[in-house]
Amino acid sequence: MNRPLLLVVFLVVCLLTAPSLFASADLNIQNFLSVSTVRAGSSIGVFYEIHYSGPDTASNVIVTLTVGGATASMPCSAGCAISDIPSGQSRSITEGLTFPLAAGFVTMTASVSSSAADPNPADNTHVSTVTVSTDPEGFLTPTSEFSRAIEVR
Repeated sequence: MNRPLLLVVFLVVCLLTAPSLFASADLNIQNFLSVSTVRAGSSIGVFYEIHYSGPDTASNVIVTLTVGGATASMPCSAGCAISDIPSGQSRSITEGLTFPLAAGFVTMTASVSSSAADPNPADNTHVSTVTVSTDPEGFLTPTSEFSRAIEVR
């Protein structure tokens, strides 16, 4: 094979494979809690939204949810795969939590990743804390995050 033809073939292969080698996926995750204080022993659903800003399709998306101090209905502490996310779209999941019978705090950490490089990894993790109350007169305190989530939806 002659050298100019070999060079052309090499360049074509490089151009065709370059987008997959440099894929970029700007993901972020948030949870929208309906409360900031819960009654001991109660259960609530925590809504998580994974948003993808692009530019390439986010593939091999993994969501990791860790909860300190409560029992999760959908344990994803080792990571749960979700479907690929096209640019500009979102996926959501809901995790049911049952809180302990003792007063204290429960910390929830959610993170998202994909096989593509993320140009803004700072918003790939979201941490929230809920206060657990044993006060029999205690009440559920709505959070401003939940109010904003209702307005947007």
